[in-house]
Amino acid sequence: MLTGLMMSSGIKRVVQCGHYVGFSTLLLGMIARRMGIGTKLYTVDIDPKSSAYTSSWLERAELSDIVQVAVRDSSDPICAKEAAAFLGGAPQLVYIDSSHQYDHTRQELELWWEALPPGGLLVMDDVSGLSADFDRTKKGGSHRAAMEFRSHTAPNAVILNSTHYLENKHPTVFRGVCGLGLFQKPYPFGG
Repeated sequence: MLTGLMMSSGIKRVVQCGHYVGFSTLLLGMIARRMGIGTKLYTVDIDPKSSAYTSSWLERAELSDIVQVAVRDSSDPICAKEAAAFLGGAPQLVYIDSSHQYDHTRQELELWWEALPPGGLLVMDDVSGLSADFDRTKKGGSHRAAMEFRSHTAPNAVILNSTHYLENKHPTVFRGVCGLGLFQKPYPFGG
C-alpha cells in the first residue's frame, strides 16, 4: 500500500513511526531512491538496538543520505520538528505502525495529523478488532484509537477490515486481517 502511494503520487516527504529491524524502512528507502524525485524518509523507533540494526542496513544499501533514523518515542513532539527539518518541509505521508497501545497511538495521531499539510496522508496498520488484542493496557489499542480519531477528526477516513476478527467467516477482498487505515487531511473550505 505504501509503495503504491509513494510511486503513484510524487510524494517526497515520508515519516515512518515504528521500524523494528528496518525491513520496510529499507524497502521504502529503495523506492524513494528509485523514484528519482528527491523523496526522503524519516523513520523513528524507540528501540536503540533495532534502530542501530536498521541504520547498518541503510548504510550497506547506501541510503543514509535519504533516510534518517531517529531513536525516540514517535509521539514526542520533537519528532515532527526533526522530520520537517530533515525532509525539507512538512511530511506528506505518515505511516504509523509502532506501539499499538491506545494512549500512545492517540498521541501519535494528534501529533502527526497536526504536522501534515492539507491533502497529506496518514496510514495506519493494525486497526482491526483483532489488533485491539495487541494493546497490553487492554484499552482497545490502535483499533480503538483509529475508530475514535475517524469519528472525531477525520470522518473521510477509510478503514479496511476494522471489524475483522479471526473467527470472521466472511471472506474479504482485502485479506489483511490486522486492518489498514487511510486518513487524508482535508483542505480548508474555500482553499
